[in-house]
Amino acid sequence: MEILFLIVVAVVVIAIIAVRKSKTEGASESKPVAPAAKAAKPPKQDTKVSAPPSPEPSETEKSAARPKAEPVIKGESQTAPSPLAADVPPELEQSIAALEHEKDPVARHRLYQTITEASYKNRDDAATRALCKVYSQRHVDEFGAISKPLKKANGGKLPHVATFQNYANLLAEDGEFDGAIAVCEAAIRFGLDDKTKSGFAGRKARIEKQKAKA
Repeated sequence: MEILFLIVVAVVVIAIIAVRKSKTEGASESKPVAPAAKAAKPPKQDTKVSAPPSPEPSETEKSAARPKAEPVIKGESQTAPSPLAADVPPELEQSIAALEHEKDPVARHRLYQTITEASYKNRDDAATRALCKVYSQRHVDEFGAISKPLKKANGGKLPHVATFQNYANLLAEDGEFDGAIAVCEAAIRFGLDDKTKSGFAGRKARIEKQKAKA
């Protein structure tokens, strides 16, 4: 009898365990499945259109943007700018450099005479001819301030000033007749003599005839 009782108890226990197990499995199956994570949104694309790169400047544009260097007179003064891009003749370097710093009117006159007479003799060279024109014009322009002290230094009268006649000839040779006539008129106002019979008045008349024929 005892054995039978134990068998019955064992059957009951097994039945209870089986029932509990079935309930547990059913509960786990009835749980809702968690929704899948939302798919990650694709990154937004940048809709801005980038500007095309600026074109590189050409060699011509680069060279045009570069400041041009000022030509410098060779000789004593390395800081004085030359009025011309051409090289200064070696024999005139010292006089031109000295002129840039000289303040005395009579000393400036003598330097101008040296420069203009030497360059006039070599006027067949294009660069020297241009230099002669530049310094002759400067001499004529400054002669108003030079004439009085020069006259005083020369004993009360003006000496022969070759710049005026040489410059007038140079301008006439180049067909610049109006400029040549103006130089003659300036010489007449200052009372200068060109060492000819007719003087600057006759020189002016001859240039006017050349102008009429041109």
